[in-house]
Amino acid sequence: MPAENNELLRRVYLDLAGRTPSVSEVRAFENDESTNRFEALVDRLLKSPDHASHLATVWRRFLIPEGVDLTAFGGVEAFDQWLAERFSSDDSYDEVVRNLLLAEGRLVRSGPLLFYSAAKLDPDQLASRTARVFLGMRLECAQCHDHPFEPWAQDEFWGFAAFFARISRPNGTLENVSTVMRVSDVDRGEVMLPETEKVIAPKFLDGSEVLEGDGAPARRQQLADWLTAARNPFFARATANRVWGQLFGKGIVEPIDNFGIEHQPASPELLDLLAGHFVGTDFSLRELFRSIVLSKAYRLSSGAVSVDDNRPELFAQMNIKTLTAEQVYDCISVATLLDSAPTGEAMAINVARIGNTSRAAFVQQFRTPVGRNTEYQGGIPQALTLMNGGLISGATGLSTSGLLTSLEAPFFTNKERIEVLYLATLSRKPRPSEWKLLDGYIDEDTKGNELQEGLADILWALLNSAEFTLNH
Repeated sequence: MPAENNELLRRVYLDLAGRTPSVSEVRAFENDESTNRFEALVDRLLKSPDHASHLATVWRRFLIPEGVDLTAFGGVEAFDQWLAERFSSDDSYDEVVRNLLLAEGRLVRSGPLLFYSAAKLDPDQLASRTARVFLGMRLECAQCHDHPFEPWAQDEFWGFAAFFARISRPNGTLENVSTVMRVSDVDRGEVMLPETEKVIAPKFLDGSEVLEGDGAPARRQQLADWLTAARNPFFARATANRVWGQLFGKGIVEPIDNFGIEHQPASPELLDLLAGHFVGTDFSLRELFRSIVLSKAYRLSSGAVSVDDNRPELFAQMNIKTLTAEQVYDCISVATLLDSAPTGEAMAINVARIGNTSRAAFVQQFRTPVGRNTEYQGGIPQALTLMNGGLISGATGLSTSGLLTSLEAPFFTNKERIEVLYLATLSRKPRPSEWKLLDGYIDEDTKGNELQEGLADILWALLNSAEFTLNH
């Protein structure tokens, strides 16, 4: 069945902007009587700074492996900024990938070079990460022997790694890389089959010819050209699947980065349709997001009259997704007026994401593993920290909460104050059963400290509710 308006509104803000809508944004949507209000909202969100910075966070999480210490290279801030600028300007995705793979310069410059720093310039790590992220393949399973389940031979993995062998780097294995090291193409460097002296030549995964010898383009250049080509059988399908997975909580191929015989698409026709559309729009991520979000499948409710596990699996019902750590922080920020800043446009705000140290510290405690956002990963320690931690305390404190302070205005009735709390947190008004419960807690005669403390308690309960921490 179709999602209710407020359910769909909250979902599209979370998926495209990484946050819940503000009270004014909810009311603006409710008051808009135009027939294309949802389409107009989608277009506006896709062009917003919050979409660019949210997408940068999502993309960085699978481009840069978790647990890699990048402090010496300035952390991930410059990389996030670079990605956000690419997405904000609507650069074609093939060009973004090309710029990433062909990045040059000293590692101290960070930005796209962080992709190389995180992999220690190792050809095998770079090959594994590139195949997973951009082609949807786990080639590393063929690193030490032929792949046990897929038709990838060990020679093919190392043939792919050979494209990264001719990057300037010292000989031998690097335990650490230095910021003074430089990424550039050189005319030497090979990979050998492990425990042998057999040199493996570069080889494209579809068997296409690789140019070698004098006058041939650099290996990285040839890899970037092949990987992002419209005729590449892997690139467009892997990207379409990744975007679908981000919006639906699971990919058409699942796991998202494991295409192959063992993991067939839930709908090959749908995957091919999306990939063809992606190529036809010159690899526009913005258009790909727009097409999927405006689809009938995306606008379905996560609820149903009867339980049927096949419905979410086949995208006949929306999956319920857990919010990422970044989304939890951003939603609390927007709901309680913590870090968000007005943009000068009516009913528009921007979330402070890049370089936000408070946000970064919170994320470390609540991070959800990549690709598992339909599973609840929080657990009791995280839940207790959320309930009793400094973020919620500041967001609901009588002297620190921007939202509670704004409700002190005398023109509000107590019913309107409660309504604002619900709109700010859950993007909806209280249901009849909730009004009945709340009428016994705060009535129109409640004033002073009793009113302030009651509103703070309601806000605390809403921020800690399952409904707030889920995207449904």
